[in-house]
Amino acid sequence: MKTFIFGYGSLIYPEGINDRGLSRVYIESDLKDAFLSSFKRSWEVMFEDTLYLGVTLADRQGTNGVIFEISKDDMLPLIESENANGADRSYDVIEVTTLISSWYPLPNDAKVFTFVSHDPIVSMDYLAAMDAVSLHYIDSIVFGLDERGDTFKKDFLKSTHPTFLIDQLTLEEE
Repeated sequence: MKTFIFGYGSLIYPEGINDRGLSRVYIESDLKDAFLSSFKRSWEVMFEDTLYLGVTLADRQGTNGVIFEISKDDMLPLIESENANGADRSYDVIEVTTLISSWYPLPNDAKVFTFVSHDPIVSMDYLAAMDAVSLHYIDSIVFGLDERGDTFKKDFLKSTHPTFLIDQLTLEEE
């Protein structure tokens, strides 16, 4: 069985993946554009007073991202780097194989996993959200979006909620 990850935030570009203590070094050609149906991407994960992107179930919605193959040995370090284990975790790891579409043909025995928001923030006012978003995190996402191209970037911005935080990401476009 081959294992893949669907990345939708800081996991959309090689440098965002490689900075996590994995044995494999990823390059751009290892990441394939993909779409995850039935989920929405939102600024909804709070960890150590910083707001991050997460995904949660949502009817008739979907979000773009990338898929990349990962070894069993690298899965635990990635889970730990995403704070997806333990009682105070930010994310849960779930299988989403049947919800993934991509021009890249997955092997028949492939399993695709993603990180879903464990305890998403339901609402936050504008000023609190702006104070909680890390500029380093936004810069890393903007860098990853620039690497993926204009169409990917536009789809990403359209499918990320709440929209007022997208202003931070679109500043780079002007």
